[in-house]
Amino acid sequence: MKWLMQLCLAALVIVIVVVFLAVTLIDQNQQGLLVKADQVILDSGKPVILNPGLHWIWPGKYTAFIFDVRPRILVQENQFTTADKQTLNVSVWTIWNVSDLAKFYQVSQGNDATLNKQLQTFINNELSRSINDEALANVTTDAQSRNLLLAGKAFAKENGITIQAVEISSLSLTGDSLNNAYAQMTQKENSLADKLQIEGLARVDMLQIDASNQVQAILAQAENQANMIRAEGDSAALAIYSAANDAEPKFYKFYRSLQAYKAVFSNPHSVLILQPRGEFFKYFNSPNGEESR
Repeated sequence: MKWLMQLCLAALVIVIVVVFLAVTLIDQNQQGLLVKADQVILDSGKPVILNPGLHWIWPGKYTAFIFDVRPRILVQENQFTTADKQTLNVSVWTIWNVSDLAKFYQVSQGNDATLNKQLQTFINNELSRSINDEALANVTTDAQSRNLLLAGKAFAKENGITIQAVEISSLSLTGDSLNNAYAQMTQKENSLADKLQIEGLARVDMLQIDASNQVQAILAQAENQANMIRAEGDSAALAIYSAANDAEPKFYKFYRSLQAYKAVFSNPHSVLILQPRGEFFKYFNSPNGEESR
């Protein structure tokens, strides 16, 4: 009886061990792949995928490789040289997850570190190819991130993963390149300032010439108008003098003599050598302008 109990106990232990070894638990963040001798087991030509839950697998016959299907984040940083020989520090983070268990197992044996290393090499090669062909002014985080995400689709398909996002988190110049870029920017801005100054001075000269031409034109027009008005005034004055002469010839002669006296005697240094009884002094000799006898 005793030996029977021992036999039952041994059988129970064996059953417990077998169950422990045969039952595989896969939680909600995992998926399993059924493998035998490093070969993926196929069912109707498709890999046998173990979804979350309890699965019975005979020990020694098959092996279940369990993968975490949650997204992974790969962060890397490296230096790259632009087409104009500027060195950039580039930081990149990539979010990826396993989407094809069989291919992922075949490529990396289900090892995240192996896949991360391959992905890191791929990203560095793509960045090097892209940045090496661009001048510093044309390198932007958005453009490089789009290029990486587009190029990463083929890599992801070949390795059984999905690249959800690629983002360049920082893009900065190294010390020497920063100084060179600053010097180039300073030179460019100084050249632009000199050009604008020259253009401004030329514009000022043009405006001054234009203003001077306008002033000359206005003065010429004003002088022309003044001459016309003066001519009209002289013509009107002559008409008045003529009318006065016709109306009062003696008064007109007297007025003209007064104008002559005024013109001559207004200058204290004037010297006249004339006969006293000449035409010029006739109003001095006679109030009526008649010659004295």
